[in-house]
Amino acid sequence: MSGTWTLPFRRRLLSTVFLDEPLGFTDFQLCLTRRVPAANADLSQLDEPTGMGYSRQQFSVGSANWQLSAAGEVVNKGLLYFSTATGTWGVMTGWALISVEATPMVCAVGTLAEPYRVVAGIQPYVPVGGLAVGLYD
Repeated sequence: MSGTWTLPFRRRLLSTVFLDEPLGFTDFQLCLTRRVPAANADLSQLDEPTGMGYSRQQFSVGSANWQLSAAGEVVNKGLLYFSTATGTWGVMTGWALISVEATPMVCAVGTLAEPYRVVAGIQPYVPVGGLAVGLYD
């Protein structure tokens, strides 16, 4: 599941690194989507499942959850579990990372390596190193 940072979040990263502005949040939410989000999607454009046990999964920014890969991306260090589906969510083809703050923003989007059909009883997860985010300009 590789993806790239959105333009609004790239601006935030650059401001944090070069202008000494705070990042503004300490947690991400990971969501699954039925359509791959556009590179600069906002929250209203995410095609997430609703109900049926679906919920975004929250985890923190920082080295406890992320590490650099040999390819220069950041990847998840642990398994990322979603809740068990209580109905059919559909075929998941994409994902998005969302900031947890007063006004959340889509920070990164990507495509699942293989589309994944989620039906009742399945607990989707992201394997270690399965979520990779980088700068691909």
